[in-house]
Amino acid sequence: MTPQTRTAHWAVTVWRNGDSILTMESNCLSGRDLSPDDEETIRDCGRHLLAFVGAAPRVPAAPPPTCSTKVYRCNHCGHETNVTTESHITMWCDRTNCRGTRWPVPAAPPQEGGE
Repeated sequence: MTPQTRTAHWAVTVWRNGDSILTMESNCLSGRDLSPDDEETIRDCGRHLLAFVGAAPRVPAAPPPTCSTKVYRCNHCGHETNVTTESHITMWCDRTNCRGTRWPVPAAPPQEGGE
């Protein structure tokens, strides 16, 4: 058994009736203008490749992180920015030619029912 090594380069060439129609490599792609028959041949090759190795096992997607959104307002122009974490905000306003700084907008107190 040979030890497993990292793949540095791979290539696949698709031929149809003796003519090369597509070459895919890890660093390039080349081929001719494809006819509908060429396209179907490439799809068929893909199905055969998957049948040969089997489909990759499905890994469930990780749930999205939960985070709260804060609103920051520029003290100079009033422009508001929604951010999800403190690391996504810079101190300076992102409006062109504004030299203001952004500050957290205080959360509004909960409104009571009724009018």
